[in-house]
Amino acid sequence: MAEINLLQNTNNRNTERKTHNVVNTIGVIVLVVVIGLYGLFFVLTNKADADSKALADQQAQIQQKISTGTQYQQLVSAQTKLKSIESLLKTHTYWCEILPNLSADTLKSTTYGKFTANANGSATISGNVSNFQNLDKLIQGYQVNNDKFVKDVKLVSVSAGSGEKITTGYTLNVTFNQAVLAKYSNTCN
Repeated sequence: MAEINLLQNTNNRNTERKTHNVVNTIGVIVLVVVIGLYGLFFVLTNKADADSKALADQQAQIQQKISTGTQYQQLVSAQTKLKSIESLLKTHTYWCEILPNLSADTLKSTTYGKFTANANGSATISGNVSNFQNLDKLIQGYQVNNDKFVKDVKLVSVSAGSGEKITTGYTLNVTFNQAVLAKYSNTCN
């Protein structure tokens, strides 16, 4: 009869069992490590979200403090004023060069009561002259000026005055030559 070696099969079974145990142990270790990493990532993600919300709340509180502070309002007001000044300076006309030209064409007996410069390059001038004849000379002087700085003159109103010295009040709308205004737009002696 053939001999059956029962010990040899036992060794193979023991080896297989040991192999299965080692593989199972490695699998369990890998599974525990993966579950641990997922847990760690979950905790870190929740912590990052909480930190992000806390920073957003802190930023909102700081923004609220800044916007309600009086210094912030003063700063915004000053910044608005600076922008307004900048835009005014870009379109500003320096009248120091134009007024002497205007004076040269004015009669000695003429007085000015009001001079209002308009944004469209014209000016409304009010004043007094001794009579209607001098008012006509004044208007003609502006119209035939040598420097051609006046483009047009319109008589807006005229009134006869009363009192010790009778004068004639007038209001003129003087439109200046834009080329001359541009020449004097950025300089003044």
